[in-house]
Amino acid sequence: MEGGIKELSPAILNALDLDAPVDILTFTVLVPSAHGTLLNGIYGTELSRYKNMGPKLLLQSLMVHTFTMEELKQGMRIMYMHDDTETLKDSFTVQLTDGRHTIQGTAHLRVLPVNDEKPRLLKNAGVEVDWMDRRVISSVVLEAEDLDTPTSKLYYILTAGPRFGKLQVKTEAGWTDIGAGQNFTQEDVEFNRLWYAHTTGTGFKGHDSIRFTLSDLDNESPPQSFFISVRTIQKGEDRTA
Repeated sequence: MEGGIKELSPAILNALDLDAPVDILTFTVLVPSAHGTLLNGIYGTELSRYKNMGPKLLLQSLMVHTFTMEELKQGMRIMYMHDDTETLKDSFTVQLTDGRHTIQGTAHLRVLPVNDEKPRLLKNAGVEVDWMDRRVISSVVLEAEDLDTPTSKLYYILTAGPRFGKLQVKTEAGWTDIGAGQNFTQEDVEFNRLWYAHTTGTGFKGHDSIRFTLSDLDNESPPQSFFISVRTIQKGEDRTA
């Protein structure tokens, strides 16, 4: 699991020597894993105890470079500790020798992802729209990211809709008005499927807004506001021309 620890089973680390007497079988790590560390598992799977050592002491005292089959039989446990990066696979290469013959093998590890990255807002520039007109809200003015979530699953959860207009998202069924309690995605923004339409001047003071939180369904951001400025009609201005 991403950021976790796992014991390497005999299916990965095992060897047999048919010589009599049995030779000492020695494993040597030739190519270490790129996204994790092989450790002498003195604490078993208690991840917190390894992390509490600090990275420097951990590597100096428990990082494994060489070990023998006899040590494994005597109870030595080899653990793989993932570095918590956004990776789905890893590998390491070991050499096995009995002192005369040598073979090499590569172990391939599958890392189960964990949705632990929080969504964050990159752009929140607001938008300007003409009086009683509509305007796209694109990624030029509104953009969020989540390092372990695709844009189609990165949600803007509306906590308050616009007061003087409509927020509309284009779906397969056509244009749909959305408000508090509903959502749109970063993908909607990137594909220009999100629009604001100014519809009423009653009580209007020149701007409108929506309020939202970002969510990947596991992590949520603090509330944010996106402001919409409406270009009002100036005295003597003719919008019908």
